[in-house]
Amino acid sequence: MTTTSISRRRALAGGAAGLSVALIGTKASAQARATNLRIASGHTTAALAYVGVADSFFIPEVVRRSRERGHPVTFTVSWGGAVTRVNETLEAVQNGVVDVGLFLATFEAARLFSHNWHPWVPFAPDNNALQIKVTHEVYERVPFLRNVFEQRFGQRMIAVSGAPSVDLATRTPWNRLEDLRGRRIAGAGALLNFLRPGGIVGVQGSLADFFTSAQSGVVDGVMTVTAGMIAIRLYEVNPHLHVTRFGASGSAHITVNSDRWRSLPRPVQDTLQEVASEWQIKTAEENDRLYATAVDQWRTFPNTTVSYMSDETRLAWAQALSGLPLEQAREADRRGMPGSQILRTYMERLEASNFRLPITYPIA
Repeated sequence: MTTTSISRRRALAGGAAGLSVALIGTKASAQARATNLRIASGHTTAALAYVGVADSFFIPEVVRRSRERGHPVTFTVSWGGAVTRVNETLEAVQNGVVDVGLFLATFEAARLFSHNWHPWVPFAPDNNALQIKVTHEVYERVPFLRNVFEQRFGQRMIAVSGAPSVDLATRTPWNRLEDLRGRRIAGAGALLNFLRPGGIVGVQGSLADFFTSAQSGVVDGVMTVTAGMIAIRLYEVNPHLHVTRFGASGSAHITVNSDRWRSLPRPVQDTLQEVASEWQIKTAEENDRLYATAVDQWRTFPNTTVSYMSDETRLAWAQALSGLPLEQAREADRRGMPGSQILRTYMERLEASNFRLPITYPIA
């Protein structure tokens, strides 16, 4: 999408009721000398924790601390696609349409292929706190992952957190992998890798269109985070929830346009980085809280069912995807990215954390 089209929608969105283009500030005297930052995400605060925690913690905490330190910051806030869709935020930050962007690398499967290593490995940790710990260890050991934002996309990554494991909601129930043969299942970005086995037909989508696709019968099911499915009332059309535990992701990023970052006073940079580092942990904790409660909430809706993937199905599914990690790593290598290094490091850090995958995936 071009900068012009993003900017045009930003201007149109400015007057739309319910879309948050709000100035969060301090006293009038402080506002006159405050640094204003435009911050945006394609997701809403209700759908996914990484935006919700940014809205409830990151923004007000930056405002509070920056005011106390004598370098006040205000924000112009645009969530839920008011300025950028879920697959546009990286570009919008790069082009300076917004100063600060929050996005899931899941929706940037082409441009951030190497940052989507979590879907390379099915049934990784569904505990987000553990997944983020391991993710940070991979970032520390593979500098490319952080550096590519600056070198290729003109922005500074100041934080990385994640999203909960995805589950599967369908129109009719199922038990075995074979039961899904021929069914059309909607999912997002790189997560569609999980839908390769058993003749499943993966369909690209997002929270913005999952409900309509399911209601119209275009798809037979949706694979995404359960809390997000509840937010869009998917249980009304796909009432059968299957807890799959494919694994949490570490794909939620906060980035700042590089030119804008360099223009900021050092105390403002320090405050942004400090609060962003705390946002990482709080987002992981909120993801785990939501993951633990969303399934119980699903049970409260009329005519719904909840089932869990059996160990037998989990093993069969993992075996059907046994070649996926190495295939994806080699594809990243082919694109000039350190895919094999990322995969080896990820597997090493999982093992060091005493996490056991359902099978031993080949990595060389």
